[in-house]
Amino acid sequence: MSFIFREKWIWIIIAGSIGAGVVPWIAMWTILGIPDVLRPVPVWIIILSWAIAAGYKDWAMDEKKRERLTHSTG
Repeated sequence: MSFIFREKWIWIIIAGSIGAGVVPWIAMWTILGIPDVLRPVPVWIIILSWAIAAGYKDWAMDEKKRERLTHSTG
């Protein structure tokens, strides 16, 4: 059982799990801590970043699909 503690992947999983729980909490408190006038700015940045990432994902999937179609027909 002690060999598990020497595996790097277990520590990556543990750190990722802790990060997934802690980072949004810190982001929320940071957003709530800034002045009311500036509070919408990070929220809109998060929303726009999410939209850009989703658009890029859709584009990449479509590009991969087109690449497969051209290679299968050519």
